[in-house]
Amino acid sequence: MNMEAKRQTEQKLMGLFELDDEGTVLYSSLESSSGYMYREARLDGANFFTEIASFINKEDFHRRFDLFRLADTRACSFGFTCEYPDGPFSVKVVMARLFLDRTHSSFLIHLRKPTA
Repeated sequence: MNMEAKRQTEQKLMGLFELDDEGTVLYSSLESSSGYMYREARLDGANFFTEIASFINKEDFHRRFDLFRLADTRACSFGFTCEYPDGPFSVKVVMARLFLDRTHSSFLIHLRKPTA
């Protein structure tokens, strides 16, 4: 991952990610500080949990992803508090399973600001 992509992921992580079973990014669209979404192809191929997620409690999030991945559920949503060095940041998480064929799936993860 280049330095610009690394810098962007060190900010509060908001956006849409398509991951494979191992957490490798297949597609990403990040939310800018102004609220617009933009495609971030430089993150493709990086592991979401080891290279992109910069919050301290990313292992807790990884466990939530694994529970969803192993379940038969097609979609779920929940609140999650990302712990950053400068303090907690609450997000709304939506996870959905995409069926690529009879035996393979990918997973959409949308991290966004919670609605009031």
